[in-house]
Amino acid sequence: MSECKIVLKTTKGTKFEIDEESARLSKLIETTLGSKNDEENDSGSEEEDDQPVVHEVLITKVPDEDLAVFVKFVAQYKKTPYNVVKPLETNDFTKAIPHKFFRDLVPTDLTRIYSLVNSANYLDCEPFLDLFCTKLATLLKGRTDEELSKTFGVDMAEFTEEVEEKIQEENPWLEDLMA
Repeated sequence: MSECKIVLKTTKGTKFEIDEESARLSKLIETTLGSKNDEENDSGSEEEDDQPVVHEVLITKVPDEDLAVFVKFVAQYKKTPYNVVKPLETNDFTKAIPHKFFRDLVPTDLTRIYSLVNSANYLDCEPFLDLFCTKLATLLKGRTDEELSKTFGVDMAEFTEEVEEKIQEENPWLEDLMA
């Protein structure tokens, strides 16, 4: 059986080569590859044994810069996987994510973090999503209203109990991280 290479292609045409094992950390990519393999098996086409099989997967809804971070993340995660302790025990990101490589992937800009959360969610890659959600959770955990207001640019006077309840209903995963 020949080696399989995965090429992730963005809507802008940027391509990222990634190994199959790393790519399959994303359930979106794994599902796409599963359907591609089924199509190839149905068509009866066979590749030369000495030539790697190349699968190109179009990734929409993920900015190029986020996909670049994903590729770096999964390549390293394959070598040094980790689990985020839930519920989060600390508001210190360096203790919550002990591997410096992974911490360094997280930007300081909240807009970029939100983008990466959305991309990780779209890619359906739990450890990638956990990394950025953990960063956000450490920014929330144990903070006063004033600290939260400053960090997130939110007017806490507008944050009523009803708004808080609605947020908790819409985002039940927050409870797991914040408990």
